[in-house]
Amino acid sequence: MNTKFVTAYYPYCEGPPIWGKQNRERWYKYSLASIANIGCPITCYVSPGQAHEELDEYLHGRGIVNVELKPYDITLNRFHDRITARRLQYADLYNNELHPFYRMSFTIYWSKWAFLENEHTPDQYTYWIDGGLSTEGVLPKRLNDYSIDMRTHDEEWKHYSFHNVFNPALVQKIVNYTGDKTLNLCRQNGTDNDFARMSEKMQMDVQGSVYRDNMFPVGSLFGGKDTLVSYIDKTHEVMEHILEKTTDYLCTEQEIMGYVHTFNRELFVDWYFHDFYHEDWRVLVDGQPQLYRALFPHNTSFSEFFG
Repeated sequence: MNTKFVTAYYPYCEGPPIWGKQNRERWYKYSLASIANIGCPITCYVSPGQAHEELDEYLHGRGIVNVELKPYDITLNRFHDRITARRLQYADLYNNELHPFYRMSFTIYWSKWAFLENEHTPDQYTYWIDGGLSTEGVLPKRLNDYSIDMRTHDEEWKHYSFHNVFNPALVQKIVNYTGDKTLNLCRQNGTDNDFARMSEKMQMDVQGSVYRDNMFPVGSLFGGKDTLVSYIDKTHEVMEHILEKTTDYLCTEQEIMGYVHTFNRELFVDWYFHDFYHEDWRVLVDGQPQLYRALFPHNTSFSEFFG
């Protein structure tokens, strides 16, 4: 079973020209070291210079040998210049520090498929995995390798260590589930993405189509073998359409995934979940904290795919 995972590490990219999110340098580094326990090859595209040097030193210090780092200037992505031109043209939306779009790096989001395209071969299962996925934000503490009393302030990496999740058995599970399709993990009955706006800008009935079936792919893990090239091609077609046929529109990778998924169901096999709240999450009810899962015991959490 020939399998490869692909990811990226682009910290220190706040503001122009990439508009990345802040505070990713430690979390993603620790998380990637945990994900590497899957054992199969991982290719990580990384910002040249400081980020590359720090990540390389950290992984070597941990004895991790299955992660290949590929320094790459992400501004060379074929869509980047046009994305940047649009961001600057509609600065109130996309270059305004007070607007939520400001810290959405569309160049990084859209590069996922270019990176997959670079690494995929016809005989290989190839998956995108977000480098920060090994975190208590989406995985319950019981799956962490260290109990709370074993974690000290100077061992922050332990909070991101989930070898009970990321191991060769997970790779086998993912490949078996994928079969001859492309795997999507789909959130049901809710989404963070603005499909109404996408439908309007693309002049297609994405909104109605997506909401009829209540399936919203997430960008943290997806991929496959037999239909992956078709999927990559279709996502790039959508990106071209956005940049050539719309005026002020930019979107996350998940909105593109939702669009392609809606009109090309034959390419995909889907695993469904309701929300990202796992067994440790608490919410306030009448001012009192209660376990979310106790309130919604029949909901499937994203974390259940992993164990």
